[in-house]
Amino acid sequence: MGTAAPAAVALLAAEPIGPDLGAYGAAKWRGGVLGANGHIYFVPCCANRILRVDPATEAAEPVGPDLGAYGDEYKWDGGVLGANGHIYFVPCDAKRILRFNPATDAAEPVGPDLGAYNGVSKWCGGVLGADGQIYFVPYDANRIVRVDPATDAAEPVGPDLGACGAAKWRGGVLGADGHIYFVPCCAKRILRFDPATNAAEPVGPDLGAYGDYKWSGGVLGADGHIYFVPCYAKRILRFDPATNAAEPVGPDLGAYGDAKWSSGVLGADGHIYFVPYDAKRILRFEPAIDAAEPVGPDLGAYNGSGMFGAHKWRGGVLGANGHIYFVPKNANRILHLSVPEEQGPPSSSVGALDCLSHLSEAEARMCQARREEAVEALRTAMARSIGNEPGATIEVCVSRLETIEAAVDLARAVGFSAANSHYAQALARLQLAAIAVIDAAPRNDRSALRIAIEAAGRPSVTSLLFPPQQPQFHTKLEAKLGGARSRLATLEAETEEEEARIAERIRLGLNAELVWPHEVPSQRA
Repeated sequence: MGTAAPAAVALLAAEPIGPDLGAYGAAKWRGGVLGANGHIYFVPCCANRILRVDPATEAAEPVGPDLGAYGDEYKWDGGVLGANGHIYFVPCDAKRILRFNPATDAAEPVGPDLGAYNGVSKWCGGVLGADGQIYFVPYDANRIVRVDPATDAAEPVGPDLGACGAAKWRGGVLGADGHIYFVPCCAKRILRFDPATNAAEPVGPDLGAYGDYKWSGGVLGADGHIYFVPCYAKRILRFDPATNAAEPVGPDLGAYGDAKWSSGVLGADGHIYFVPYDAKRILRFEPAIDAAEPVGPDLGAYNGSGMFGAHKWRGGVLGANGHIYFVPKNANRILHLSVPEEQGPPSSSVGALDCLSHLSEAEARMCQARREEAVEALRTAMARSIGNEPGATIEVCVSRLETIEAAVDLARAVGFSAANSHYAQALARLQLAAIAVIDAAPRNDRSALRIAIEAAGRPSVTSLLFPPQQPQFHTKLEAKLGGARSRLATLEAETEEEEARIAERIRLGLNAELVWPHEVPSQRA
């Protein structure tokens, strides 16, 4: 890919919102989570309260209990929305996972004491797997931890990843192939984790030449590639899960200093927006042409007064309204970024909504309501466990596939395309759900195979996954469908052969009965 000039887009507005949060001190929150109710929740790092942000009103207020008893510093780092609607905060220095219920604002520790895993800076970030389980990213800890939201059980999985410490990986991304990829911070290799087998192995090239604290967080692009956010590294890293190839893309960013950006968010326009940490500007990256440029105002005045002096925002969340909200670590205000949304092609199965500016005010409100309904449907569908976990019947897997298919189709009907982050993630989950249906069918069960092929291969599913602009969704599902069809054809051929043999035996048996009385004397003679 080249580095052509970026396409012209609407002017971006970045501005602080909500109250002054300076009273919460330094390193206040690290990471945020969009709840099922549309509110955004900031993860308490050194702050003693969870912060709730309402994108509709831009109001921000602390919720839940005082968490000071869990320590003064770096309690949790990152959070994940579980299928049960609860948010699970990832223990950094804290010894327990914190479960938060947005419906009641109740927060309580769950799972075992995890203090033995190095004590400090254990995990940084978590990922919801396609199996509905949550996986914590090992920063200083030497094991990945899996959390089951259905039971709140937590246990280490996968191999021992070496001595504790070393700031190995920071953040992880669920790939379209169902694997989780951990972002190399001080580690020299990307770590690929397979939730189905608990296998973890380094993939891609040795990245040691990029130094320590290289990248911080990653984003799954609409093209199926994963983009790692440059912290101390001078280049964005693009990783292709299909080939394990990794290469730097975009311009040299060394002029922006160290600890440049802390994480990234896929915007509604298909661009990736990097969250300013020590950098004074937001960085917008356009994956289609590998172009990166600073956008928005100079944010240097928001450096704050924490122990690092800078480290303004850590983490960003895409709201249901298409805007991005940056999480204040040392900055004293939330940063709100308004991003122009790219419109996608209309759906042929549902009447497309015209959401252009020429609509009347009433029509525009109705259109916006439908778009918010679509985002809610996508979020709800993605929160459901869609993996082929042990014991999942084909009927359950088909039901899950139909749920997310309906949500994706609705989103496309109101104008979303793969450039929209919610839609792009849902497409990846749709593929995984279709694959789970095929995997749930016993290999020797013709009836189950027919159900699986019909469900995963029906045009309403493949038309969503197989358009030319989304090749990342083709190969694996097509291979699975091909294998299932081949297996079914083999079983049917074997059945036809067996039926033919039975018919022949019956025919021979009937003939024997017809001739037996005449042949008995001669046979006994």
